[in-house]
Formats: sequence, C-alpha cells, structure tokens
Amino acid sequence: MPQQSITLPSQLAAALRDQRARLRLTQASAAASVGLLAKTISALESTPERSSIGSLLKLLAALDLQLVLETRGKRSDTGSEW
Repeated sequence: MPQQSITLPSQLAAALRDQRARLRLTQASAAASVGLLAKTISALESTPERSSIGSLLKLLAALDLQLVLETRGKRSDTGSEW
C-alpha cells in the first residue's frame, strides 16, 4: 500500500477496509490474529472516531500497516472533522 495522508475518519475507514480486502482477510480473521472481536474491526471500518487507539493499533498490526505522524506543513483554517 502506498503512503497515504489521512485527515478524516472516513478516509481512515476506507484505507483500513481496502487494505484488509487486499490481504484477502475477513473481519473475523483479521480480528482473531490480534485478539480483537470482529465487531471491533467492523466499528473501526465504519466509525473509527468512536474506536480506541489500542484497537486501531492492533488492527494496523494485523494489516501489516504502521502509524506515522508528521507535521502537516502550512496550517489551513478549513476546520477539522476531528
């Protein structure tokens, strides 16, 4: 998966779903591999803003992804969904 800039919960949800599909994992199999419930994966893929950081990090591990933080650069006043 190429590096993506994620600034909205909906973008995160789509990226998680897409990567899981690329790996041909079901929600249940991804969940089981890191000790989560399938409903937790479902929640992360639909409303990540309501999920815990711990669950997100576990799902990222199951999907062979990592979280990278970097400065956005010039800040804009466009508001934020977060």
